[in-house]
Amino acid sequence: MAVRRTAVAVSAAAAIALAGCSLLPGAPPGDHGSPGAKPHWGEWIDLPFASSIVTAKDGLVVLKNDETQRLAVYDASGGKKWDLPKVKMVGTYEPVVVADADRIYAQLPNGSVTALDWESGNRAWTFDAASIDRCAPADHFTLVSASRTHPLLSGDNPLVLSYGSEDANGEELSAPPSACTDRSNSSLPDITTLVGIDRASGKRAWAAKDGSINVIDTAVATADGTGVARIVSHRGYPGLSVTEAATGHTSDAPLVSGGQDSLTARGYTPGERVHLRALGARDYVLDYSADGAEQTTLMVHVDEWNPANAGKSGKTGAVTITSTGAQPPCPATTAVSAQGYIYCIALPQGRGRNVYRGALLAAADAALPVTLPDPWEHPAPVPEEGDYADAGDGAATSFGDPLIPREGKSPLVALLGKEAAVEAVDAATGETAWQLKKADLTAALGRAGGGASASAAGAGGSEGTDDPAPAMRYVPGVDELQIATLGTVIGLSAQTGEVAWTEQATGSATAGASGAPQRASIGMVTGAGDFLDLKIDAAEKSTSRLRAVQHG
Repeated sequence: MAVRRTAVAVSAAAAIALAGCSLLPGAPPGDHGSPGAKPHWGEWIDLPFASSIVTAKDGLVVLKNDETQRLAVYDASGGKKWDLPKVKMVGTYEPVVVADADRIYAQLPNGSVTALDWESGNRAWTFDAASIDRCAPADHFTLVSASRTHPLLSGDNPLVLSYGSEDANGEELSAPPSACTDRSNSSLPDITTLVGIDRASGKRAWAAKDGSINVIDTAVATADGTGVARIVSHRGYPGLSVTEAATGHTSDAPLVSGGQDSLTARGYTPGERVHLRALGARDYVLDYSADGAEQTTLMVHVDEWNPANAGKSGKTGAVTITSTGAQPPCPATTAVSAQGYIYCIALPQGRGRNVYRGALLAAADAALPVTLPDPWEHPAPVPEEGDYADAGDGAATSFGDPLIPREGKSPLVALLGKEAAVEAVDAATGETAWQLKKADLTAALGRAGGGASASAAGAGGSEGTDDPAPAMRYVPGVDELQIATLGTVIGLSAQTGEVAWTEQATGSATAGASGAPQRASIGMVTGAGDFLDLKIDAAEKSTSRLRAVQHG
């Protein structure tokens, strides 16, 4: 089945930003901090430069200066603690940085990884990527990203460096380095493509090899944190490979062998690139498309891994992969929340029936069932131009994810409402739990001094506004749903939908190039952990406002 592309795959920066949703499954939504302490937002802090949040822990945050592209650690009062070294960037200036409770791990432009103390910035160790394999260029290795609270970074799991056929600039390696050719043997050796780095010592914990002729995609962390997954294509035929983070043991499964559940039986042509999204240890979403064709999205469940060929490529054995259900209800927007729930929310494909289709596919830390639940439907607002902004479809974004945990009940998912501004619906049934009426939102914005309407906040897709649909994220500790769009950020009680606070860009009007007055606006919002950052765009200079949750 061909479906239109919907942006939900979590990039490196997105995976880091999801640290804003660190609630463990089953924990009370507001349970955070010392006993008796009631978390609350502190005062806004004005920064003289435009910034975005990379990662955070209690009281400390890594900010990227969007003008210089340099990173530094700041405290909750806005004071700079120390500067990070220049780091590797991927995509649209996304820094390759991960962190646990004690250290920040930054990948340097040359591919090496350095460990830095959160408090002092002191360097604990540096791992030299050039020493990994003479046949695998160091700049083709990327640190597998995950949020600070992702289970991949729990316990004693090592960091994982993943080799990709493409470097950070998207350039594919056309031939192995001359240093690895053997004059007496024309065959090319296997190369190291995954390396585990012990977080305590910075020493190599394990390494996995693959054939040098294979096309290898950079690995992604599995949702359960047990390992990393990637697509390895041998002579144009892709396979799914999973490596345990703790041991480096690799298992694989074929994707194009015979049978009705292979990709070949579903229109796949050998040589097409397959993109991977990991849901659980055995459940994955695959996206692929031929040149110029619509994207095909499928979910697959691995019935049986083949562990016998650990670390070897091109030998997948007799392994069966079956599609999970005849057709998933909304495969292109399937996501994993920070609490471990697997869910999906699909937008209407046309103007005929404006409804959301969604389903809660698996509870926190549970595997997908062989037979997926039937999707529910819920009224959706009418789009202006026949399509929706990606950020408003209930999927995870770089801002966070909109799934709201509830104690003893299935979670809620926040959506743009048809009659109301925002609705929170049961992720399992689609039934409405609470609504934020447009009139209430308008009144709240008026009290904040902006005098804006609900449509100016991007809620409801009202005619005449250029604002996109808002991104939403759940923030634990304060048990809050945050809504961000151009011009406004709103904090709501996650359990009731009551407006807790609103924030709009402030500043006097300035004259643009045309001489017409221009007012400052909120151009981008990033969040992680207890921190929220608003980038304020003005005619002459962009700045930021930073805010942190206070405990006690």
